Amino acid sequence: MGNCKVSGSFTNIRRVGEVVRLFAEASIIVITAFISPFRADRELFDKGDCIEVCVNTPLEVCEQRDPKGLYHLILSTTLSKSW
Repeated sequence: MGNCKVSGSFTNIRRVGEVVRLFAEASIIVITAFISPFRADRELFDKGDCIEVCVNTPLEVCEQRDPKGLYHLILSTTLSKSW
């Protein structure tokens, strides 16, 4: 994971998952919302305890609303070629 934005995204998703797991073990219901364009990041969560909700939003709208530019990053040719 040479790109720091991509690496940071993975780290944040992993951290969220760990905190959610801790709350779930304490029988606390947790609702989180985050953007995770990578399937591997989403697969970190145990599907037995989590419900994934997908919002059908046009890609152009996602790019416009993305303050960190992650959608632009993933769609750029530099990153696409490295994955």
